[in-house]
Amino acid sequence: MLGVATSLRDVANRASEPPCFAGGRPRYLRRLGWSIVSPAVILVIGCGRLGSNFAMRMAEAGHDVTVLDWDRGNFASYLPKEFPGRSFVGMEIDAEILRRAGIEESSVVVIVSRDEATNMMVADLAREVFAIERIIVRIDQPRLRTLYEEAGYEVLSPVLEAALSLERRVEAMGSR
Repeated sequence: MLGVATSLRDVANRASEPPCFAGGRPRYLRRLGWSIVSPAVILVIGCGRLGSNFAMRMAEAGHDVTVLDWDRGNFASYLPKEFPGRSFVGMEIDAEILRRAGIEESSVVVIVSRDEATNMMVADLAREVFAIERIIVRIDQPRLRTLYEEAGYEVLSPVLEAALSLERRVEAMGSR
């Protein structure tokens, strides 16, 4: 993690833009075409390996980040002590907990808990109850992923993206 942060700072030093605009922003957000002109207010649902890594990267890039997870132990296990954002313990599918975690002020909600059903419920709450427009939701099952994409959600499928990455790498090696 320290190596990533150092490289983001290096990029920022070489360019006149902050690291999140100088190539340091995760590729997934760039692919969405989302332009974040000022620091974004990001609510990350799920503090496992993916959520904590993403939250730390975005906080280091200068964004205002809050991480919500129902399991207090996940913060100690996955989120570095030097995390400059906020952590909030509570049940992710509770509208009042989401409100207290700051969903109404969030410009982006990233939902990456390990539980797919929780992710889908939180995505629906974020859109239908809180009118959040920018939502990224982690869904691995192909059928469900397709349904949520068709409903207009930005869907992250770590399994599919890893498989595609492996496919590109194998193809790049050629048929030696």
